[in-house]
Amino acid sequence: FKLFDMKAQTNDLFKDFSGSTGGITATHSGGHLVVRNKIVQTYTDTEYQKAIRQNFTLFTKNWQELTDVQREEWNAKAKTVTSDHAVYGISGKISGFNLYVRCNMNLQLVGLAPALTVPGDDLPGIVPELSAVTIDADALNVTLSDNVDKDDILVIRLTTLSPGQSTNTNALRQVGQVPGNAKEADIIEKYTAIFGLPEDGQKIQVQIYAINKNSGFASSRKLSVTNLTKAAEQPAE
Repeated sequence: FKLFDMKAQTNDLFKDFSGSTGGITATHSGGHLVVRNKIVQTYTDTEYQKAIRQNFTLFTKNWQELTDVQREEWNAKAKTVTSDHAVYGISGKISGFNLYVRCNMNLQLVGLAPALTVPGDDLPGIVPELSAVTIDADALNVTLSDNVDKDDILVIRLTTLSPGQSTNTNALRQVGQVPGNAKEADIIEKYTAIFGLPEDGQKIQVQIYAINKNSGFASSRKLSVTNLTKAAEQPAE
């Protein structure tokens, strides 16, 4: 039996009743006692989310410490980005403040410091395609179709999927990076910490994108669905 927005006739004993008990919540609306199912909030606070909030707070403070000339440079660059978002991987309008925060948070994400005070011009290179994610002994290797541009770092985010799922972008988690001039990375440590030991045939969704190390600009993101496979089963090149 479920209670949902049920108006109850009350006597003097219950007319001031409100709050939650067990699985129900009671409030007053229009002179009536309204009883409904208690809503349990779900909240996940991952390390990634914590880092995002901390970095946003940091760079919001740093923005205030920039000179007027520096802030105007970011504002001017934001107009360029907005007019050609397909190149910069940013959709919609963006302010100078938001561009400053985004570029610096991108660099923080891949472990680069110090913070930029003026915007750069360098854009990410061509993002390679995902070739395979293979289980090899105690490693889980992400292999790309080509090397990452020498001035970029490629970010790898993924999530596991059930057999009937085709996408679950909200569950993507950062599991590794591919440095410039490389085309492979072992992601076993973070993958195992988040999803458990990798299993042959596990269906996964992978998102990859590049961040330029000089400017903090990011590429558009590429999504693909594949399966974990044992390295021995890959065809010889």
